Amino acid sequence: MLVNEPLLAFNRAAESHRFIFSMLFEKVASPVVRAGGWFSQAAFVSGYQSQGHGWKTGPDTVTWDELFGAEGILQFTTNGLLAVSGVTVTLQCFGGYDQATLNVLRSSKGTTVWPYYLNVPNQTQSYELGEESSITVTTVVPASEALLFLLLASEIKAGLVTGRSA
Repeated sequence: MLVNEPLLAFNRAAESHRFIFSMLFEKVASPVVRAGGWFSQAAFVSGYQSQGHGWKTGPDTVTWDELFGAEGILQFTTNGLLAVSGVTVTLQCFGGYDQATLNVLRSSKGTTVWPYYLNVPNQTQSYELGEESSITVTTVVPASEALLFLLLASEIKAGLVTGRSA
């Protein structure tokens, strides 16, 4: 494994010192997620509550345990999402940085910086040496790039039966 020593030193200093983090979005969207057809909450509730009784089994069918059991593939279901665009992330790291560290960061194109590893097409990243030997890293993702930022999920055994979100 190849390790860039100056970037490793930057990350180690950043991990043990304070930092100021901000994130701004130009646009935020949270479309409603609704299942359609047979893929409905009623079907899941009925299937989950049956505990497998009356469940059709046989070759090429899925068992209740394979879906809802302790190791089942249907432990959670997505019930919402958050998409953003026009993202500006600012991270000011304190840690006794100097011009040499700043030069290393500037020359390391395509390298993302702790603690926010964002690597999106058309993003720009700038670096500035500031007060108290800090370095401010500003990452901008243009409004033309939409990002899926967050998925909301409900636990099947809690969310579907009670209607709560996890």
